[in-house]
Amino acid sequence: MLSDIPTVSMADIAFLLIIFFMLTTVFEVEKVADVNVPRTIAGHGQPKKHIYVTITADGRYQVGEQYVEFYEIQPIVRQLREEYKAAFPDASEDEQVVILRGDENLKYHSVTDVIDEIKQAGVEKLALATKEE
Repeated sequence: MLSDIPTVSMADIAFLLIIFFMLTTVFEVEKVADVNVPRTIAGHGQPKKHIYVTITADGRYQVGEQYVEFYEIQPIVRQLREEYKAAFPDASEDEQVVILRGDENLKYHSVTDVIDEIKQAGVEKLALATKEE
């Protein structure tokens, strides 16, 4: 009489556990919905933690949702940073990140020029947005 551990049932249990954890795991995906939010007269609301600067394929610049000229990038980023500091005085400098999004076909110098403008606005943390393949 051999005293074997029943490995077939252990494999079934391991398989069931894997399926259970795969089904109960929550993956958080940032969803951006196209909605028309109501406008207010009182103000801009809460300052954003991240500032998005975008360079479009045709060379236009956008800070947040606003299209701007190149020379306006630095003052607008500086203003958004000041609004964030005023709203969250205890927040550290590392908490606010500027995320630069650019079309993959842009010329390298147009991206570096925008990076220079962002850095001159006093930004410490800058991230380049990419997408996974």
